[in-house]
Amino acid sequence: MFRRPERTGGGWTGTGDLSLVDDTVKAQVKEATDIAETASRYLRLKKSGKGYAALCPFHREKTPSFHINTQGQYYHCFGCGKSGDVFSLVMEMEGLTFVEALAALAARAGIDIRKGRSDEEVEQARRIAGAKGSLYKMMGEADAFFRSMLFRDAGAEALKYARKRGFTGETLEKFGIGYAPASWEALREHLNRKGVNDKWLESAGRGSARISSSPS
Repeated sequence: MFRRPERTGGGWTGTGDLSLVDDTVKAQVKEATDIAETASRYLRLKKSGKGYAALCPFHREKTPSFHINTQGQYYHCFGCGKSGDVFSLVMEMEGLTFVEALAALAARAGIDIRKGRSDEEVEQARRIAGAKGSLYKMMGEADAFFRSMLFRDAGAEALKYARKRGFTGETLEKFGIGYAPASWEALREHLNRKGVNDKWLESAGRGSARISSSPS
């Protein structure tokens, strides 16, 4: 388990010393962190092909459908459609924000992500990173939606075609292949249920003229 970062005054202390907007820092932390090792702190993993499988922590099940791809460093549940990287995994399991998850993982990896910045710069970075974290989470939810649609009635023909072309379950998982319905309305409703408003949809380019013109 990870300790939630603590704030004092205008900055962060302990695992919360942040210089976290820089994508280079995020990449550095991700490179130093193994998603399977991190997941093993919460789940009982079993070797499955080139990755690992476990009972999904996000829904009830008796047969493991939660898979960890060690090559791509991401997880995906074929039961509920949840997917993401090591940051979103820690966010979900610990109830942390993106900022807190990044700080916790950095601390565990022994990476100093503050880099001598002032408290004011760190605070500004925290606000921006918080917005970026929301955007990453929204994109992850959209990705999970498209993947899950491939295994529902709406994506039956697409899945049949993929199977016909020789795509295995492992291939579909590895490359994150999903199915996008003709209408954006289903995605919009899904993301709205997840707490994502239309403003965020437009910001991420997932919106459409129909979404933009819909009442708030």
